[in-house]
Amino acid sequence: MHTMTEQKAYKVLIPYSESATPRKSFKVEYEVEAPDNACALRKAENLFNSYSESNSASWVRTINRGGVRVWRLSEGLPKNPQEIDELCERLVKADDEKSIAAMLKTLAQLEDAFTTSFILARTKHANMKIAAEAIEAIEKIGDPTSLLAVKNLYKDGTPIELKIRIITAISRIALPEDDILDFMSEALGDESPEVRRAAEEAFNILEGRALASGWVDWLKARQKRMFNNKTSV
Repeated sequence: MHTMTEQKAYKVLIPYSESATPRKSFKVEYEVEAPDNACALRKAENLFNSYSESNSASWVRTINRGGVRVWRLSEGLPKNPQEIDELCERLVKADDEKSIAAMLKTLAQLEDAFTTSFILARTKHANMKIAAEAIEAIEKIGDPTSLLAVKNLYKDGTPIELKIRIITAISRIALPEDDILDFMSEALGDESPEVRRAAEEAFNILEGRALASGWVDWLKARQKRMFNNKTSV
């Protein structure tokens, strides 16, 4: 039975410049419904581009990619970048673990990639539960630029629970061009059966995403790696 993907409300802020006045900055905001923040951004960019295409002006509008923000709209969540940035500042300064956990939950719900760098600092918290919640928040936000930082959290001495969180997060945020096969192969060989099981499940997630997104090269590389591993035994 085919099920409809849940649609959520997002706001997308797109800063841009115009060729007629290159030193002047502009911004436009869109409210869109989408299943995730990446789809929300694509919808907003389509709206932005369709306006440019339908406008007869001779100037060209260029998006300032570094300033683009996408965040989820929902009751009880911060409603603009200023409020979100203030929450990030409070997260950095907070000492109370209950408050930190609550802020991580809110930031995960917002899905604003800008917040990832602030959340990453909490992945090294002394309390493993807080560290795990921070990794889960990064997974839910799905910012591909955080991949390397998340991978680097995986070490020999990393607790099993955190290893599992890291593996799951990577399976959700990796892009087709990201080299994660060596990392995932290492996880498959971990001494912990729980970690190995998590790695197998992560591969299933990645293969599902590959099939859905047309990651043909990724699938071929995965199949070749598995074949080589089997023949070398």
